[in-house]
Amino acid sequence: MRVVATSDTHANSIQEFPIVLLDSLKNADMIIHAGDYTSKVVLDQLRELGSFRGVHGNADPPEIRLELPEIATFDLAGLRIGMTHPAEGGMPFRVQNRIRKRFEKVDVIVYGHTHNAKTERKGELLFVNPGSPTRAWPARAKTFAIIEIEQTIEARIVHV
Repeated sequence: MRVVATSDTHANSIQEFPIVLLDSLKNADMIIHAGDYTSKVVLDQLRELGSFRGVHGNADPPEIRLELPEIATFDLAGLRIGMTHPAEGGMPFRVQNRIRKRFEKVDVIVYGHTHNAKTERKGELLFVNPGSPTRAWPARAKTFAIIEIEQTIEARIVHV
């Protein structure tokens, strides 16, 4: 199973996304967005592409906040996935410790807000921050993540 994860798109339409991300989204088994769409149009367009899961971010308008939760968990291919957009502040290097406390018994946590892409394993738990594909400040590069689920789960950051 191939999951494309993105966050912090800060766009008015998916037409503002890099072509490589658009191609990956169209070929994904599932699309995950970890908040800060900033436009309901983006949310609607992502849903039209296929199987979709998302949470809202701190920069999202009320119509997105009404449709999407702040925190979500769901099962996928025998794994428990957690998602959040941790905008409550604090030191960026401690974000994983803060968000870990929000979830019980998850295998993967996909999170946004920092705009800096990162994958990291802590024990059995895989953290995935897709970064920002539009290089919204303070992102250092345009990025998104691909999560492959087979016998194991692996995630990689794609630099556009």
